[in-house]
Amino acid sequence: NLTTWDMTLRVNLTGTMLAVRSFQPRMAEGGSIVTISSIAGLVAMPHRDAYTASKGAVIALTRTWAIDYSRRGIRVNCVCPGVTETPLVTGRQAHLEERHQMQLPQQRMATPDEVANVISFLASPASSYMSGAIVPVDGGTTAFAAGLRFPRRV
Repeated sequence: NLTTWDMTLRVNLTGTMLAVRSFQPRMAEGGSIVTISSIAGLVAMPHRDAYTASKGAVIALTRTWAIDYSRRGIRVNCVCPGVTETPLVTGRQAHLEERHQMQLPQQRMATPDEVANVISFLASPASSYMSGAIVPVDGGTTAFAAGLRFPRRV
């Protein structure tokens, strides 16, 4: 519905834009911005149109900012987590969680620390020549999704 669409885009897309626009002007040359999207920004998620659109738009903004802020020496990269052990995910019914995990290539969810480690790397000088990168932290889920078999058209 339209209310869900508006709220999802306000939080995921407009919130990201407002945060970056508020601190980017005060950043020192050589700084790093790391946005957070989702694997939903990379592959379609059925019945999640607002979420998928908002996360895809965060990726597009990241790439735009990587170009726009490059003259100031500011790098902009994006992390796209897959299913991660968060209260939002683990609060669901246990049997659904277990069934879903078995479908993941590594048969488990990411830990918040695993996602945070990639964010820390992108924010650090160790990634000094990375900008505009979109980094899935998904245990191979997006690589696997490309190989799924879909029903043939009749």
